[in-house]
Amino acid sequence: MLADWSIGQIMFAVSAGFQSTCLLVFSVCLQLIQLAAASSQSPQPTIDWEALQAGFEAQGVTIPSCLDRSYYLKYGWSTYANFTGGKRDIVLEVDWWDSALIVGYTFASLVTQVMGYNVDLRVYDGGAISGSRLHYGVSDIALELWGSDASTWYTQYVQLDSTVSNYGSVGYDGRVGLYFPSYLLDDYPHFDALDFWKGLTHPASQRIFPRFGTAPATLNDTGDGPLCDGIQNGCMNGSYVPAWYREEDRDSFFEIWHEDMTVTPYYYNRLIDGLKLNGTVRFLGNSVYTNMQQAYANRKPFLFYNWRPCVTTASYNLTRMIFPDDQTGQFQKFQKNPKHQSVNVDLPVENMFKASSSKFNADFPELGLFLSKFSFPEETMIHMLAVVGVNSYNFNDSQYTNLVCSWLKENEVMFVLLTRP
Repeated sequence: MLADWSIGQIMFAVSAGFQSTCLLVFSVCLQLIQLAAASSQSPQPTIDWEALQAGFEAQGVTIPSCLDRSYYLKYGWSTYANFTGGKRDIVLEVDWWDSALIVGYTFASLVTQVMGYNVDLRVYDGGAISGSRLHYGVSDIALELWGSDASTWYTQYVQLDSTVSNYGSVGYDGRVGLYFPSYLLDDYPHFDALDFWKGLTHPASQRIFPRFGTAPATLNDTGDGPLCDGIQNGCMNGSYVPAWYREEDRDSFFEIWHEDMTVTPYYYNRLIDGLKLNGTVRFLGNSVYTNMQQAYANRKPFLFYNWRPCVTTASYNLTRMIFPDDQTGQFQKFQKNPKHQSVNVDLPVENMFKASSSKFNADFPELGLFLSKFSFPEETMIHMLAVVGVNSYNFNDSQYTNLVCSWLKENEVMFVLLTRP
C-alpha cells in the first residue's frame, strides 16, 4: 500500500506524525513545569528557631589557654595558619553535665590551641533537641549524644535526610539506673540479693529503703507549689504513686529519689506499674543530690536516680540495682507510649556517640578524620569525674578546665596522631 503513495503524501504523513509527537512532548513538559511550580508554591515547614534554643545556657564560653604555642608549631598546623584563620567559627555544642563538659573542653582545646581553628562553644542543657540543632545547622558538632535522646530523630536526620552524620563512639558508654549506697550490703548481709529488684518485692528487704514521704518536698520556681503537679500518670503533688496506692498503706511503700520529669521521663513510673512494686517516685530537683549526700554522710539508706558517667557515681561507692534484661523489645514499646506503656525490664546500656551537621561536613571536610578518631577512654573519664568531685555545679568552674589542661599535658601521646595535618 505504501508503494502506491506519492512522495508528497509520505512527506506529509511524516510531518504530521512529527508535529503530533512534538505536541505530545510539549504537553508533558508543560505539565511537569506546572507540577514543579505548584510544588514550589506549597507551604514549606516552618522552623521554630526559638524552640531550637531550648536549654540554652551560654555562648562563646572561653577556655583558658593551656597548650602553649610550641604545640601549634610542633604538630605543623602553623603552616596552615592562613587556611584555618580564614575559616568560620566551629559551633561546638556542649551539654551542661560533667562528662560532656570534660570531653567538650578537651576537644575545643585541641582544635583551637593545637590546630588553630576558632570555636564558638555553646552550652545547653542537652536532650533530644540537640538533633534538631544539628539538622538545621544551628550547631556543628555534638560530642556526647545519648541513644535514647536520639531515638526521636536519628532515623529521619541520619538515615533518611542525611543532614546529620554519626561519627562513632565518643569512647565510653552511658547507663541510667537506680543506685543505693554500697554500705547497705555490709549493713544487711542477710539480704544477699539486695542489688536485685526482687528485693523490692519482699516486705523485709523493701523496708530498708525510705518510706514514701521521707524526703522533704521540693517547691517549684515560684515557691507556691510542688516541683511538678497535674501530670497524668507522671507527677501529682510532687510525686508519682501507683494506682493501687492507698494513704492508709503509706508505710508499705518505699520512695525513689528522682530529679524531675525532664530526665528519663515516665520510665520508673511505668517500671513500678509493670513490676507491681509498692514503690513511689519523689521528684526533688537538685535537692536530690543534697538529700543523697546527707544520707551518705550519715550512713543512712536511700534509693535514687542517677547515671554513669557522672561525678556522683564516680565519687561515691554506689551499687546499681539490677532489673530484668530486655529480650522482647519492651523498652522500644515504652518509648512509643511512655505515658501509658508499662515496662518490666532494665534500661539498656547506651552508646554515646558523636555527630555533626551536613553544614560542618561541607565547610570543614579536612576535620572529618579527626572527629571520627577523637575518643575518650572510659577509665580516664571515670577517674577525671572523681577528681572533679560533686561540688562543681557551674559549667565554667575552673575544676573542669584545669583538669582537662593537666590531662592533655600528661597524655600528649594520646592525641599526637589525631592532630597531625
